[in-house]
Amino acid sequence: MTKHKLEKAQSSVEFLVIFGIALLFFLLLFAYSSSYLISQDKDTVQKTTQYYLDTLTKAANEVYFQGVGATKKIYFYVPGGVDFNDTGVQNSTAYIGLFGSTLWSKADINLIGDLPRSKGGHYLYLRTYPDYVLISPSIVVVNKEVLYELMAKNAFFRDPISITNYSDESTNVNVYLTWNNPPVNLIIDTNQFGLSQTETKTVNVDINTNALASGLYFGNLRFCVDFNTFEDINIDVLITVDVVSGYGSGTVGKIFVNPPAKTISVYKGDTETVTFTVCNITAGDLNNITLTTDNYDINKFIFPVSPISVLPFNSCLSKDVAFTPSITYATGLYMGRITLESSDAQTATIDMNVNVLPYKWHQIAYDNFPTANYKGGSGWLDDWYKTGQVSIISTDNPHSPSYHMQVLKGGSVNRSLTFLFRQKPKLEFWAKITGFIPGDEAYMKISTNYLIWNTVKKWDVTNSNATYAFYKIDLSNYTNYPFFWIMFSRNSNNNQIASLEVDDIYVFETLPA
Repeated sequence: MTKHKLEKAQSSVEFLVIFGIALLFFLLLFAYSSSYLISQDKDTVQKTTQYYLDTLTKAANEVYFQGVGATKKIYFYVPGGVDFNDTGVQNSTAYIGLFGSTLWSKADINLIGDLPRSKGGHYLYLRTYPDYVLISPSIVVVNKEVLYELMAKNAFFRDPISITNYSDESTNVNVYLTWNNPPVNLIIDTNQFGLSQTETKTVNVDINTNALASGLYFGNLRFCVDFNTFEDINIDVLITVDVVSGYGSGTVGKIFVNPPAKTISVYKGDTETVTFTVCNITAGDLNNITLTTDNYDINKFIFPVSPISVLPFNSCLSKDVAFTPSITYATGLYMGRITLESSDAQTATIDMNVNVLPYKWHQIAYDNFPTANYKGGSGWLDDWYKTGQVSIISTDNPHSPSYHMQVLKGGSVNRSLTFLFRQKPKLEFWAKITGFIPGDEAYMKISTNYLIWNTVKKWDVTNSNATYAFYKIDLSNYTNYPFFWIMFSRNSNNNQIASLEVDDIYVFETLPA
């Protein structure tokens, strides 16, 4: 009897062991199967997303080659799991961050716009412009999401808002203003209009502040767009009017600046321009307000900023400050301060943080004139072609050894290169104006066909100081042009000795690292 019980107990133990091993096997198999299915599901989502990105850039190529004004509507799906901080359009690339990696597709033309910012199916609208294709998640686009104005008391300002119809049908637009702030009178110049296909119209917002206005005032502007075949669209633009009063949004003092602190991100080799509003809230005019950088990191990025000659009593104006970190500077965060000071020692400060992002750069062409040779440098399609009085000389202090190019009365010189398969090209050079009198002018021009030339830089007597200055020209709009010319020239004014001299010419492209 005891033996039989022991045998039954042993059988029970053996069964439990076998059952446990089998259960563990099935659990491991289930875990592997689940992991495999999840992996397969992620792979499917990634492949599907890549398909939609490729479809988008293919459509962009097609609409671009149809010519300026051509439009196209495509379906685009955004899956779950997208990192919208790593999603968008840059240069000629559309990209989506998904499951920790970035999927991308590149078009043959520069792309401007954005991708949808929510999960699900969307329609994207594409339209061709001379140098790019616009990608928009909406068939109607307003150029401002927020209207913010910093103003003085008893002041007037007109702020235009444009709205564009990218659909293939005409529409009616009703504009509704919500505003209940008596110290600030705000009106719009129209509240209803038609908008035909690809048409852009402007609504002017007129703002008047009275003597009692002070602080912040809020409102809303709604565009109601009615379609026949598309779903109707409502677009809201939030309105904030900030009336300088010496308290609240600003700092007590004779100079008020907004924003008082700013953080920007800029790629190496790029330029980011920040617009500041400067106000005079004293009882008299302020003269010769200078803008200088303290001895911090950011003064590496800022060329001298022109002063504000006069800021009348109880008025505001906008001031642009450009930040250009050279391609030689390290990436990372640079901190500093901009000080505004008037001739009577009234001051204000702006705390700046500049986050330099990593661009890698690639030289396309250059010529630093090491010899008196019109074939110098590399990367060009041909030699310098000159007409009139143009020379490569070693006298008159070249910017770098041993020669530089001099252009005199009526002279011009040009050279060509290609931007095919180049991204965000830029031109850097040094130039010097000597001996100019009123009427003398010199030019730096560009062309894509050698027939039509666009002036991108002009010099006159105000630049005549016989000192080399650095210039940088952004040529991003000419990405992928097969032929591109640059020209330096001087007008035919009778001043024979007046000269334009150039040296150290570099053309490069910048690419996300």
